[in-house]
Amino acid sequence: MNKSSTLRIHLALLFVSAVFGVNSVTAKIALQEIDPMALVCIRISIASIILFALHRIFIRERIRSFRDYVELAFFSIFGIIINQTLFLKGLALTTAINATVLVTTIPVVTIVIAILMGREKTSFRKIIGSLISFIGVILLLGAERIDLNNQFFVGNVLVFINAVSFGVYLVISKNILKRYHPATVTTWTFIFGGIGVMPFGLDQAIHLPYAEISMTAWLCVAFLILFSSVIVYYINSWALQRTTSSTVAVYIYIQPIVATIVSTWTLGETLTWSTVFAALLIFAGVFIVSLKMRAELKAEAASQELDLVRESMALKED
Repeated sequence: MNKSSTLRIHLALLFVSAVFGVNSVTAKIALQEIDPMALVCIRISIASIILFALHRIFIRERIRSFRDYVELAFFSIFGIIINQTLFLKGLALTTAINATVLVTTIPVVTIVIAILMGREKTSFRKIIGSLISFIGVILLLGAERIDLNNQFFVGNVLVFINAVSFGVYLVISKNILKRYHPATVTTWTFIFGGIGVMPFGLDQAIHLPYAEISMTAWLCVAFLILFSSVIVYYINSWALQRTTSSTVAVYIYIQPIVATIVSTWTLGETLTWSTVFAALLIFAGVFIVSLKMRAELKAEAASQELDLVRESMALKED
């Protein structure tokens, strides 16, 4: 993989992290007027319809076996149903600070799961990079500001389970991305996810007082559907197809930076030197992991070239 391709992967992951950084703010605003389960149902259902329509127009790739349908349905449990439901439900029950800290456990969870499942090798750089970034997140948010009172316990647990669920999704969905276009995987994951969330949020969505909901809340819902669901999930799958799951996960550490910037604009908070230092730590951790990514991609490319040489030599001998 050349430098241009590697750069595109990093830019894609930066964009994903930026959108998800804004996502926590927009979701919190929407949740002030919309029931969490109704929001999950509306978000996933509309996003799956849009993805299906775009897929039919531009991609038109068919799922080739019943087993692949089953796999995609299974992936949707972790990537959509548990992930989206518990995040929004947890965000409604806890503070945004707690949720941001807990979401940053995804890289560590992903690395542990990938290693336990034999999908990735143990790497000193991955571990150190994740720890450095996590320290940056704690400094950015301020450990003394993290509220772990009992009243937020349920919300904290739900957000953490969401983090574990998404880490599992990043690991187990990588193999099917070798066989299908990222848009195909994203579309069918959302379709099955939309079906899965119906029993939990359809009734709330039907009885939602739509006329009483403000335009601001609806604009936030539109952002959650178009950017945080349709666009970001496709780009995330595209990047996951081209790099390791732990590299995709470590970019989650950039989300608090975006969230801090948004808070500065919307709440009038000032940017301090401690925030700048924390941001540098987060980027340093991402950089360390990205170095390991480049080494792994180069090794994989060299292995593929060696296999081609061996195949060509075997053909000549025949």
